[in-house]
Amino acid sequence: MAGYRRQLVDQLVGTTMRLACPVTAEPPALVSWYKDGIEITVAWDRCRVTVVASGSGVARRELSQLRVRNVTDEDAGVYACTATNGFGSVRAFFQVLVHRTYRTNRFAAIAATTWLSVCLSR
Repeated sequence: MAGYRRQLVDQLVGTTMRLACPVTAEPPALVSWYKDGIEITVAWDRCRVTVVASGSGVARRELSQLRVRNVTDEDAGVYACTATNGFGSVRAFFQVLVHRTYRTNRFAAIAATTWLSVCLSR
């Protein structure tokens, strides 16, 4: 089974997360989604898998998208989509980090925290 490198995803608590499986296949593939190795099924009430179509004719593409509503700390982890057709399988991984505050730049957040510590220690 071929695989893509892991994509890092930063997500804010309470938001809706959307992960798109970056696989296109001809003939179309059956796509399954997993979190930490466990298959995501319809029983997961905040998770929905949809197929998003783009283009038309020969250029038509269908992408499987996982949507998680109202993200919580427990949604952090490794997500994977596996696409399988008669020619084989491929898997893509997403490392999801969940934060309580918005971070535009991790280094800026570290620098701000360090600066604040220095200011408070004087």
